[in-house]
Amino acid sequence: MDVVVLGCGAAGVTAALAARAAGAEVLVVEHQPEARHTPNTRMSGGWLMTLLEEKAGRRYLAECARGLVDESLFDGWARGAVTLPETLGAMGVELDLADTATWGLSRLDRDPEGWSENPELEGSETVRAWRTATSLPSTCPDAGGLARATGRISGGEALYRGLMHALRNAGVEIAWETSPVDLIADRGHGGTQVTGVRCRRDGRVQDIEARAGVVIATGGFGASAELIREFLTVPDTRFYGNPGNDGSGLKLAMSVGARLVRMNRMVGRGVMSFDLDDGTRLGFMVVMKGAGYLICDQAGHRYADEYDQAMQQHSVFQHMAHFDHATHSYSRARSYYLLDSRRIDAGPLTYTDRGACGVGLYDWSVDNRREIDAGWIAVGATPAEAAANAGAAPLEAFDEAVAEYNRACVTGVDPFGRPADTLLPLDRPPYYCVPLYVGGPYLTGGPGRDAQGRILDVHGRSIGGLFGAGELGQPVGLLYPAQGAALSEALCSGTVAGISAAES
Repeated sequence: MDVVVLGCGAAGVTAALAARAAGAEVLVVEHQPEARHTPNTRMSGGWLMTLLEEKAGRRYLAECARGLVDESLFDGWARGAVTLPETLGAMGVELDLADTATWGLSRLDRDPEGWSENPELEGSETVRAWRTATSLPSTCPDAGGLARATGRISGGEALYRGLMHALRNAGVEIAWETSPVDLIADRGHGGTQVTGVRCRRDGRVQDIEARAGVVIATGGFGASAELIREFLTVPDTRFYGNPGNDGSGLKLAMSVGARLVRMNRMVGRGVMSFDLDDGTRLGFMVVMKGAGYLICDQAGHRYADEYDQAMQQHSVFQHMAHFDHATHSYSRARSYYLLDSRRIDAGPLTYTDRGACGVGLYDWSVDNRREIDAGWIAVGATPAEAAANAGAAPLEAFDEAVAEYNRACVTGVDPFGRPADTLLPLDRPPYYCVPLYVGGPYLTGGPGRDAQGRILDVHGRSIGGLFGAGELGQPVGLLYPAQGAALSEALCSGTVAGISAAES
């Protein structure tokens, strides 16, 4: 085999396609089974960021990074993001431009005409946000969730179908249920050279040669409590991405001396997280729209404008990650989302077309009753009682916070600056409460790589035959550029890594 790609998400697929187009013999290794394949690509909402112009787009990406990323890493991303509509169109994936007046994923009170999350930064005007759609059939309809849908569908499942059909059309083999356990490498005075990968399948170990290179595109470590504890600041940070993102690719890179970058960085917001009866832990996005909403810390106090959370902004977790020096604790992790029966009656508290629900890992009830009965959504006659039933201390401050918020709903002036048209009262008991954790869809830390996708060692030298792409080491710095930036970068970096591996 010339190129072995580890991981079959957006980055892995585009790496395999690029290497195959360059004439390489390619194998994709994926540790999940085909029928239960749940990469972040598939679990996403299918939003995709593109750029109208390369130079301005590169400037914007660099401005968002705030010096935390080697700017050469934006070259391939900016270049590829300009041509993504044509690239995906050739795969049978359509792009529907987001209507900024209605799409609900930006601060409409600040920039109603733009698609970027940071419109004040230079180059933001070149950003566009789209949602992917396709009429291609599912590649594994037995998986549940949106995989069963037919006809034209939108979202992460649509992008996933386009990628998987393109991979099959290119004749690239996929080794399903095959776990990479070690890299095969020669270590000499001239540095390390990766020559293959050792894998386990059906209890047997097999060495696979990679004459040109190995591409690590396994996703991050959001499902590894061990690695979260080691690298992240806030204890018990939780994610709602692929439950298979166990950090195996990170460990492989570390085993051959890869340098690590941005290990404490993540893309996040407050998330719901629950343990199933079988011990599985699943995370969920929170849908707040439909009625009033309020978020309090563990002392029962509001601490920020909740509109950012309601609009799915990617920097909300920075509010929640606050360390309280008076109590020597992360007093906002957990936080508590308070709502009333008006919101319960408005529909599910999470999106059912993405995340765990979209890929068939969980079926959230239409009326939230299954989740209430399970204790995931706590209920009480008062806000304080609901919060206490959700695990908070029994504090009257929760009642006081709701009363103060309701007064702001009458005056239209919120002390935290929330837009007046979002100030809907919490006055229809019973009250409900859900714990919110610091978390999000994915982390960006991982092995450092250069502009050609080559993974670097601790001395800044490239490790021969080893390449990286996607969220593991993704060049996102302080600010998230726009909805769909993660998928945009994964598709672009996969192409860069695949070409580099084939030509090495």
